[in-house]
Amino acid sequence: MALRVKLDEDLSPLLRQILEGHGYRPFTVTEQGWGGLKDPQLWKKLRAEKIYFITGDKGFGDIRNYSPGTHAGITLLRPSRESYLEYERLLKELLSSHRLETLAGAISVVSTKGVRVRR
Repeated sequence: MALRVKLDEDLSPLLRQILEGHGYRPFTVTEQGWGGLKDPQLWKKLRAEKIYFITGDKGFGDIRNYSPGTHAGITLLRPSRESYLEYERLLKELLSSHRLETLAGAISVVSTKGVRVRR
């Protein structure tokens, strides 16, 4: 069964194609009608779903609020410049070197410097 992945509303839904190409089942916050929710409300729903979360929201990289091991996994994409092409490049870089299943429960930060995993 393919890992279920949720893309945050700050990321283009076009990134779904990249995830699908790697065998994942991507969903978006927006298509579920969760767009505009404050982070605490969204987090409660994500944890209830037990779904891997990919976002560009730096707040989700804070291990004090999103302790590794208490969720299905978070990947924070941190481009040097916010653009679809930069997010696409970072996601492709992550997927070329890691299976999301191996990052379950961790917070992964992907930037131009590489991938940092906090467990």
